[in-house]
Amino acid sequence: YAQGDKWHQTNREQTTATTLTLSLLDQSSTSYALFALANVHPSEQFTLSLGGRYSWDKKDYSIDTKVFAGGGLNAGSSFAGKLKGEWNRVTPRVTLQYKPSDNAMLFANWSKGYKGGGFNSRGTRPENVGPYNPENVTSYEAGIKTDLAGRTIRFNLTGFLNKFKDLQGGVTRPGAVRAESVTVNVAAAETWGIEAEALFRLSQQFTLSANVGYLKAKFTKFCDD
Repeated sequence: YAQGDKWHQTNREQTTATTLTLSLLDQSSTSYALFALANVHPSEQFTLSLGGRYSWDKKDYSIDTKVFAGGGLNAGSSFAGKLKGEWNRVTPRVTLQYKPSDNAMLFANWSKGYKGGGFNSRGTRPENVGPYNPENVTSYEAGIKTDLAGRTIRFNLTGFLNKFKDLQGGVTRPGAVRAESVTVNVAAAETWGIEAEALFRLSQQFTLSANVGYLKAKFTKFCDD
């Protein structure tokens, strides 16, 4: 997998009759990823899946911000610069499946996820531009899937837990002329929940289904100025 893109952005903010911010922004991004998956069958009932992804991201970012106040250039608030960000991660995945019969399957899964870092295109101060770091998650999942009574009844139950580190979130920071919303690595968090699905095939024409889920989320760490 490979992807590249470029973009240009012009921001013009007239905050008052005599205050103007003009920003010229350019960014080029390059991303590469490699995937691999192998299935191992220790027995007829067990399947072990081992997989992984290697991700590499690079961003070249340039910004030229000029603040005009009172009819002239405010050199103290204006700035220009070129920034680079490069990130890479290996995110593995391990899944174990067990089929005690043709009508039931139990599974457990462990995996890691990754979201690349980046820059804030609307930042009007150097400290607001970034970069911010990647977001990472470790995920656990286990459950059971069944088809019963000649496949006229289906019941699935899944439980999961996600642990986030360096969670990316929007915060408000002082800008060159006003407050602005920017993305930072603001927190660590956990989410866990249970999902249940039931299906009853009453006849060839009628099917009754029901789904229910419970989700609980909390910040385990939160820090922002």
